[in-house]
Amino acid sequence: MSPEAGAEGRPLCPATCAMRCAMGSLPWAFCALIALFLAACVAVTPSPPAHEPLRALTPVPSPAPVRELRLLLPEWPRTLSPFRARSWSERALQDLFLVGLWRVDDRLGVAPELAAELPSRANGGISAEGRVLTVRLRENLFWSDGTPLTANDLVFTHEQAAERGIFPHASFVEAVMALDSRTVQVTFSRPFAPWPTMLFPFVLPRHAPDSPGRVSNGPYVFVGEEGGALVFVANPHCWRGLPAVERVRVFAQPDARARWQVMAFGHADLAPFLAPEGLPGLEPPEGMRLLFSPSGYVETLFFNLDPRRGHPALQEARIRAALAIALDRESVCTALPARAVPAESLYSGTVWESPAPPSIPSVRRAAQMLDEVGWRDTDGDGVREREGVSLRLRYAAPPGREAALAAMTQTLRPLGIVVETAIREHPWEDPAAWDLAQWAGQSSGYPDPDDARWLCAEARPGGQNPAGVCDEALDELWLAQAAATDPDERAAILAEIQEEARQKVWWMPLCRWEDAWLVRSDLSGPRPWRGAPFWNIGEWSIAP
Repeated sequence: MSPEAGAEGRPLCPATCAMRCAMGSLPWAFCALIALFLAACVAVTPSPPAHEPLRALTPVPSPAPVRELRLLLPEWPRTLSPFRARSWSERALQDLFLVGLWRVDDRLGVAPELAAELPSRANGGISAEGRVLTVRLRENLFWSDGTPLTANDLVFTHEQAAERGIFPHASFVEAVMALDSRTVQVTFSRPFAPWPTMLFPFVLPRHAPDSPGRVSNGPYVFVGEEGGALVFVANPHCWRGLPAVERVRVFAQPDARARWQVMAFGHADLAPFLAPEGLPGLEPPEGMRLLFSPSGYVETLFFNLDPRRGHPALQEARIRAALAIALDRESVCTALPARAVPAESLYSGTVWESPAPPSIPSVRRAAQMLDEVGWRDTDGDGVREREGVSLRLRYAAPPGREAALAAMTQTLRPLGIVVETAIREHPWEDPAAWDLAQWAGQSSGYPDPDDARWLCAEARPGGQNPAGVCDEALDELWLAQAAATDPDERAAILAEIQEEARQKVWWMPLCRWEDAWLVRSDLSGPRPWRGAPFWNIGEWSIAP
């Protein structure tokens, strides 16, 4: 439920020393030795053993020619098979050589890829009851070996996915039929709204099922290993045409500080730094620039809405609204351990975000709202109370939030609210221990907006709704959007949910965690995001 799970500290390395040199905290002579040491390191590029392809972590490659792109990933890809992919790097690489019916951009917008257009009710692609999709492929689609790409390849992909128990093919898809060579029909067991992000994110070649990467429908084709890197070359049969960059080399470095240093020395062209990993440097090295994109994680303030364990004041929407008005998102985001920007929605930074004017914090207005509903400091001790109950709240958060908790406490204390803070490794596992809590989470269907975290059925021990949010009208809206197969209809329901959440304050989005991407300055086109950093890599170019 939280991105901080599994984060570990690492010992200082030569790359760290190099950064300290850059900051002037080490002697010049020692820095010169470090530079020589690093230069020697980056020249060593042992290749994985021939009998174990895709197995070894690869050090830094030698400098690349102008029309070659060098991607530095956090893990070494052990497989190119989409069914065997487990690591982030293995999944991220698939957009180089296997594309699907549609693609998802950095704002989670969906556009047709192999499909001629997105299905909708208006174009007849979605049946009236929402259970059947009819998809027409583009004309003149070919695999990299010149074999035509047809609807039979989609049927084959579905069969392979269903056989392996892959969602949704094994559970929601009843049948996939080729109506002709360019038309495929998908029948669901019931209306399935997440089809744009979960159905056919890749298509496999029926005629070459055991050649992952070597038979491609994407912009590049895998040709083997060279100098300890995976090498991809331009696919001459890509429907978008030849990519501007002719060759891509992929290698790996798990340590973020070393990855930063490799980029600083000019030995790679793009490297990710995924939240909460953080950035080793405050400013990009010379010749580099930083790009930021939503990670999908939104730091959220949770109210314990179970009346059996949560503070009675928080069961009232008016009290929750007063707290929301008082809090300064900017100060909270600044205090978080990774880059974060204020967020007004759980879908902040995406096409699903419902526009809303930015909230302006006002302790004075919050105090008025508390007064109006009878929470006042009647005995002069600085703490509000009502009917003998003091407004003292237990506030929990995971490690790394100490500064953020302090910011919250400083905001609420002048309001007459005493906050007892506690750092808990996994606060969602023990909701009886807090009245307020904050952590970073994604929608349960990410990158799809479907989100079971707010359903009444999940407000149970071990469920996805530890805050105990339960509202019948809200449940109906969540269930309706999950069955709204037409994207426009679904967007309208999600906008209604967000507006209701602002009014009822069932939860309070605080900050959008952002991933960082260090990119060479003369590389144009990258719009990476966590789920598909290379979704448009065929359109990237390097300035001459």
